Amino acid sequence: MPFLVGATAAAVRRSEHSGWKASVPVAPAAPPAAARDGLYVPDAKGVPQRVYPRDGERSWAPVEVRGVVRDAKGRWWFASPQGVGCRENGQWK
Repeated sequence: MPFLVGATAAAVRRSEHSGWKASVPVAPAAPPAAARDGLYVPDAKGVPQRVYPRDGERSWAPVEVRGVVRDAKGRWWFASPQGVGCRENGQWK
């Protein structure tokens, strides 16, 4: 049975309240991963790719990423000795 890749259960629940019903199971979007050698985000095929967050002129290559969490607004945050980053609407901040 196919999955709606990248959709979240919350998005399906919101759509059900508007009258639309999901006809297939929904797989949650794959989360970023914290690793000793950096931050990894799955590509479209689910293969982890090391990322180098950038916000305008500011960029960093995090190592020893200590954790990745998702907040109540659906934003991904990571923490490393180089600093903290947040990904919202496809942009790092």
